[in-house]
Amino acid sequence: MKKIVFIAGIHGVGKTTFCQKIQEDVAIKHYSCSTLIKENSDYIETSKTIDKAERNQLILIESLNQISDEKLLLDGHFCLIDKNNSVLRLDDSVFESLNLSAIVVLSCDARTIHSRLQERDGTTFSIGKLRLSPQYETMPI
Repeated sequence: MKKIVFIAGIHGVGKTTFCQKIQEDVAIKHYSCSTLIKENSDYIETSKTIDKAERNQLILIESLNQISDEKLLLDGHFCLIDKNNSVLRLDDSVFESLNLSAIVVLSCDARTIHSRLQERDGTTFSIGKLRLSPQYETMPI
């Protein structure tokens, strides 16, 4: 059975950077949920908002089943922002289907996240929306 460590956090918190640093010290491959979804579907990202969450999560689960690595880091989110700019919590069944071995949740100050997103993407969510991050990224285990 695969050992999957899920690295969770709000957009711009540093999930990719964190995973890259781990890869420098440990022989473990890193995958991004959004990249797996994009590579295995017709999904085109035009913003950080989504409109087909359920379909995308099924694609993610199928994509992970095709990966042969026995150990991997997977970065993603517990919640997303929908087309109405509302927080959309992904169903617990998605994470149960992933058979995660461990979960690491990264956090950071909302102002820092705001700056990172603005610099990286040229756009961002309001500080108020970003301050929702404890709710936005928390899932009961």
